Amino acid sequence: MYLWIVRGRVYTFFVWVYCKNHISKKVNFFSNVIFIIFNVNAYGVNISKDMGDLIFWDTLYNFILMGRARQLRLVLFIGSVFFASCKDRSIKKTVKVPAATRSFSFQKEGDFSFNEVVFNSEGAFFNDDENLAYIRINDFKKKVGNDFNLSFWVRNIGEPKDSQVLINIKDTINSYKRFKLWLGGRRLTGIFNSDHFWAKDYDYKNSKSKAYYDSYQLDNGRFYFLSLNVSRTKIEIFIDSEPYQTFKFAHGNSINIHEILIGAEESNRGLTNQFSGNISFFKIFTTNLTLSEIYSLNREKLDYFNKINDAHELKKFNH
Repeated sequence: MYLWIVRGRVYTFFVWVYCKNHISKKVNFFSNVIFIIFNVNAYGVNISKDMGDLIFWDTLYNFILMGRARQLRLVLFIGSVFFASCKDRSIKKTVKVPAATRSFSFQKEGDFSFNEVVFNSEGAFFNDDENLAYIRINDFKKKVGNDFNLSFWVRNIGEPKDSQVLINIKDTINSYKRFKLWLGGRRLTGIFNSDHFWAKDYDYKNSKSKAYYDSYQLDNGRFYFLSLNVSRTKIEIFIDSEPYQTFKFAHGNSINIHEILIGAEESNRGLTNQFSGNISFFKIFTTNLTLSEIYSLNREKLDYFNKINDAHELKKFNH
């Protein structure tokens, strides 16, 4: 690639050599933008594409020395816009988490009803025998619905081929409104009113979607921190404070939470699709959480559950 620059400057080359190891390839892209805009020209020098950032330093030097303040401001503006667009938006930091409207450790009995659930230091344990285990939370004194967050720790020990319901939300005023989240093939999926997360175009008549198959499978026996941001137009699922899957709906969904059934779902046949495993530190928020808030909530019990997960990994080698 032949580029024409104003004059050769040895010191500019040394600045370029030094800065090449300290500034990312964004400078190379930015320098080419400057070259195109200002059309530097004079005697010809053959410069490779990888030396595009040399033009950046040479041009910047010209602007400063020649008093081209307007051009320099334009360059800096373009640079700020470019670098801002390249900024990593997934950066997480520890922040204060809003107070949950309801919170349960599930390490002991609490303000909820239950059946065949064992409570211990690892949370509520749901067995998979004939007597279906479940937890039922109701009596919401504060309205919860539409925009909300559910966060908890979960460990599955059931068979991967079985559908295991984690959360079943009931709207007692509008019975046709529903929200369910379950494990199917060790992948998280669910339904919000008539939108089926696992199906193409969210239509249950269709086959499984690419989003479903792209969702990674959760390991049996390992604790995960699960956080759900639910709104009218989308569901955001986070695992261990990292995005797992997002489902966007063509139309708005709404629901008011009057009851949450954990570990099973109700049907005409009674309770079905039993979950097998543990659920701990279950929290309900009346708003969506930011990524940093989810990250901070995850860190609250991270060390505790990491020790349990480490012990689980050691058991694999001992058998």
